[in-house]
Amino acid sequence: MWFDVPMVAELDFTQPPPQAQTLAEAQALIERLWELARRVKEVEARVAGLEERLSLGSRNSSQPPSQDGPQVPAQKPPPTGRPRGGQPGHRGQRREVVPPEAVDAVIACRVPATHCAWGHRLPQPERPSRRHQVIDLPAIRPLVSDYRLFDIHCPVCGTYHAASLPRGVPRGMLGPRRLAEMGVAERSLSPERAQAAGVAGGALRGEAERG
Repeated sequence: MWFDVPMVAELDFTQPPPQAQTLAEAQALIERLWELARRVKEVEARVAGLEERLSLGSRNSSQPPSQDGPQVPAQKPPPTGRPRGGQPGHRGQRREVVPPEAVDAVIACRVPATHCAWGHRLPQPERPSRRHQVIDLPAIRPLVSDYRLFDIHCPVCGTYHAASLPRGVPRGMLGPRRLAEMGVAERSLSPERAQAAGVAGGALRGEAERG
């Protein structure tokens, strides 16, 4: 019966529309249609607002390009008419080769084969055909200082005289630069690695505190 008009989700639209038998049923149907029309209008207004927000981008608003959604195509710079790459007259830049007197190590890289595929003996050139230089930082080696303290007992009265460390020498086994390096490493690592470094650093600090 249409006197108790069901919700839209409960209607079976595969069946023919029902017929109102009484004035009360017709009035209930009108009220339900009026409510549905109001809801449709609200939904249309909401959809229009969402579509307007989606259409906004850096091209038609003050929004920066970094906040453009995937629906906004990237803005390409206007063509300049020039070919890609270095332009005529442009001076190329490349890393200068370090002179031989400033090189720390020279490694000769020779062809391992002594004969070609046809059995001919290959000559051994005296001058290189190419040079490939690799610049790297030297390996950091800890600087270990061994302070040996010579305590003394008076042979007559037995008074104990303890030797002392020089001024500025830490009581622990780690110096200030090593402790600072450990702190920087813990802050710059990922959480998992920082946790592992923190455990190792805490153990080392404990050894340092125990001296």
